[in-house]
Amino acid sequence: MGLSRGRSARPRRLPLTIFFGALLGLIATVLPSCSKTDPDATSGSADRDVQLTLSHIADLPGSGLALDLARNENNSVAIGLQEGADSESDSTPLIWTSENGTDWSTASPIGIGSTVDGECGVPGRVLTTVTNWNNRFLAFAYGGVDSCDSSIPLIYSSADGLEWIEDSTTGLAESDADGSEIYGVATDDDQIVAVGQQFHDDSQEDAAAWVSPDGRAWVSVQLPGGDTPRSEGAYGIVRTDDGYIAIGSADDEAGRETLVWRSGDGSEWEQVDASGFERGATFVSSPRVLSSADGVLVALGTVSDSDSATATAWISDDGSSWTRRDLGSEGSEDILPMGVLAEEHATLVVGLVDGTRPTLWSLEVR
Repeated sequence: MGLSRGRSARPRRLPLTIFFGALLGLIATVLPSCSKTDPDATSGSADRDVQLTLSHIADLPGSGLALDLARNENNSVAIGLQEGADSESDSTPLIWTSENGTDWSTASPIGIGSTVDGECGVPGRVLTTVTNWNNRFLAFAYGGVDSCDSSIPLIYSSADGLEWIEDSTTGLAESDADGSEIYGVATDDDQIVAVGQQFHDDSQEDAAAWVSPDGRAWVSVQLPGGDTPRSEGAYGIVRTDDGYIAIGSADDEAGRETLVWRSGDGSEWEQVDASGFERGATFVSSPRVLSSADGVLVALGTVSDSDSATATAWISDDGSSWTRRDLGSEGSEDILPMGVLAEEHATLVVGLVDGTRPTLWSLEVR
């Protein structure tokens, strides 16, 4: 989901928040509770008749950008961002909570820290993704440090989504990197695997992964990239039966390229020769990956040109060959899917409607 983080463009915002300012007026209309196959879709390995149905569950209270959600044994939590009048300097973290997954309330982000970081106007705490780890919520964020060109990953934990504690961590801020940000996370019984970007003084931007057995001690690894310097980042990750699949993008003179990586253990990765994604469009979002109950991988995002943007899904059986599915093209609402929660009996999607309304949907893959 990321736009390039060039040093000349600092202060840079989380790629998800760039959607908020750059795409809200461009999103194509999408009809909830419908299934549609793009007649011009690129054929991939998922050639069976997979249908995607997006159905409205609830509107989250207030306004702002809903980014991700998680659930533990007691309740559900969604995280987001409230843009201020000056979007570069006064954004505020948002937290929503629900006991039943349908009725939501806004919670003050107690313990998540300041809104603005010093003279640079860089958000002091920008939430990016959230997960459930051993019945405790872990919210990932980034925050400014010593200069306008630096940021470090931060982790906040909470039992109920109401009160948060900044966890003490090691290994997230690499000494040879100018900054790091985490955008996606996956868990299993033994470890947490996160993906994101590392930034360097020479303006090089690398896709990276971090692995931890406990959420506190982390080991980072650079994901395989191209042969020439370019801006690369990983923005979504999912746990599969064989390991992990991560998805991201790279920007160079030829345009934007969607990247896919595969790993058996979260520590050693290979780049997949993926087909089925558009390249060279004015903006192609890097979707967040999720898996359905029957093993189909689904990547959600948008495809844009200079005039419009279309909410889009790509499906795959193996992570290599992908088939595009547009999520409808009729209706009265502009839909922007942002985060997903794949569970055994349901897949939930959180995002934005009509540019202002944070919304929760269910996604049926059959």
